[in-house]
Amino acid sequence: MIAGKILVTGASGTIGRALLNRLNSTGESMSSSKPTQFGVAVAPHWRLGQPLGGALDRVESLVHLAARVHIRGKGFSDNSGFIKDNADGALALAQEASFYGVKRFVFLSSIGVLGSNSSTPLTESAPYKAHNAYTTAKALAEEKLMDFANSSDMELVILRSPAVLGPGVKGNVASLVGAVKRGIPLPFSRVLNQRQFVAVEDLVSAIDLALSHEGAPGEIFHVANPERVSTRDLCKSVASCIGVKPKLWPIPPGVLRSVSTLVGRKSLGDGLTGDLLISSEKITRLLGWQPRQSLDSALSDAIRSMS
Repeated sequence: MIAGKILVTGASGTIGRALLNRLNSTGESMSSSKPTQFGVAVAPHWRLGQPLGGALDRVESLVHLAARVHIRGKGFSDNSGFIKDNADGALALAQEASFYGVKRFVFLSSIGVLGSNSSTPLTESAPYKAHNAYTTAKALAEEKLMDFANSSDMELVILRSPAVLGPGVKGNVASLVGAVKRGIPLPFSRVLNQRQFVAVEDLVSAIDLALSHEGAPGEIFHVANPERVSTRDLCKSVASCIGVKPKLWPIPPGVLRSVSTLVGRKSLGDGLTGDLLISSEKITRLLGWQPRQSLDSALSDAIRSMS
C-alpha cells in the first residue's frame, strides 16, 4: 500500500468530489488545498496544461481525473485541442509527477477508447476503436502514459469507465432527465439495447483500490456495474423517479441511426441505440472490487441533485 499524500486533479467535478468524500470518510486523510505530510491535496487554481509545481511536494500518489470534455463552439470535432489537453497534457503531468518523486499515477480513461458500442463484453485486451476526438485523445493518452511508465520508476494504473450515474452528473444523462421532466416526446420505445453504466460511488471505490492495492500497478481495469439497461427502460426509470409518465414514440432503431448519421451525429445514434457490454471481471479478480450501489439508486441520486 502506498502511504502519504494523494493529489487529485479535477477534484471539483462529480467524480473528484465523491473521491474526496470517500477518502475523508475512511479516515485516511483530510482534504486540503495546501501540501501536508499526509492526506489529500487539491490544486484549486490549476488548469489543464499548466504545471503543478510545488503542489507535488511530498505527494506519493496522483489521481488524474481532470479532462477536457467539450470545446466551446467546436463540440467534439477539434482533434488538436483534445490531444493537447487530454493526451499531451496527461503525459506532461506524469513526467512532472515522476520528477517530484510521485510513486503512483492513477489515470481515469474512458471505455469509449474501445468504441461506442459492443454486443459482447469488452475486456481490457480489446483493440482501440476510438469514435470521436475525446476518445481518440484518451486512447493516445493511455499509450503515451504506458510508454513513459515503462521507462520510469513511477507506477501507472489506468481505469476505464462508461457513463457515470450519481449526484452532479452532466452530459447525456442530464439532457435525458431534462427532456423527460419537460415532457418532450422521445423516440425510444422500440430501443431495446443493453448498455452498462457505473455508479459514481462504485467508481471511486475502484479508484481507492487503484491507489492502495499492490496488484494494481501496471494494469488497465474496466469499471462498470453489471446491470444492463435499454435506452427505453432508462427513460422509464427517469420518469418513475420524477413521478411523471414518459412520452415515448415507436421509431425503429435503424431509422434513428440513419438520421443521426445524416446530421453528423453517428456516435450519438450508436450510443442511444446500440449495445455497450463491459467486463469488469479483471478488477474483481485482481483487486476484489465489488459494486455496491444499484443503478436505480444512482439514478435517483443524480435526479435529486438536479432538482
